[in-house]
Formats: sequence, structure tokens, C-alpha cells
Amino acid sequence: MGATVDFLTGLAVFLDSQAVGKYRADGAYQPADTAWVFGGVPDKPDRVIVAAKYGQDDDPTQAESTYRVQLRTRGPRGDMRASEDLQDALFDALHNLPRQTIGGITVAGCWRRSYAYLGVDGNGRHSHTSNYEFPLHRPTPHRL
Repeated sequence: MGATVDFLTGLAVFLDSQAVGKYRADGAYQPADTAWVFGGVPDKPDRVIVAAKYGQDDDPTQAESTYRVQLRTRGPRGDMRASEDLQDALFDALHNLPRQTIGGITVAGCWRRSYAYLGVDGNGRHSHTSNYEFPLHRPTPHRL
């Protein structure tokens, strides 16, 4: 896999280990799971964390990059608190994260840059979003 997929998958695995959502590589989630998904928001299950990289800055010569990742949460119908609680758990696990390896990439830190309430979907499920910045040490063939 490429660096982005490795990183996003590694992030889901890391946060699963912190009891923030449930990552299942086969995508077979149970109705009570808080599913980790990538890109689009699925219809089921009700509780989801959706990860999508939306931006990147790369040093032209040094092996330093910054990934920006949006983490959208949704809870069950009629209860705004579940999505809000997921956002709090993400913040607690990620904001000011110390240096470590996630998805085979060295992460130098992490900070939440923004947060918003998105409203309810057609099924009455509340959603929130937050945007995180991950400075990375990411060597490539022309950046060492």
C-alpha cells in the first residue's frame, strides 16, 4: 500500500488500541460497533468514525511532510452526545501526541486544528467533525 493508506489504516489500528472505535480490516461491523471507515460515510452502522486525508505539505528536500486528516463522527439516532463523546475521545488520544510510529510512518506530533457540529442526517443521527495535523518524518527516494 501507499503511504496515505498505510497511515490512515495505522491510525485506525492505533485508535482501536486506545478504545476509540473498532477497526476491522474486513469491514464486517456489528450494529453496536463504532466502525472505522475511510472516505465516505456509510449508511450502517449508526456509530462511525470516518477518516479522510484532505491536505498535505511536503518539504522539497528533507523527509518531512504534514498530513491533514478529517475525523468525522456520527452517533445513533436522536442522541447528539454519542458523536460528541467520540470527538472527545479522539481529542484525548491524539492532541499533543508524542513522537511514535503509526502505519510504519514516524509521527512527530499531532494537533487538532478545528472542530464543528455538522447537524443531523436524514435518519436523525448527529455528526461532528474535527481536523488534525500530523507532522511526519517520511523519507522517499529523493528526500532523505
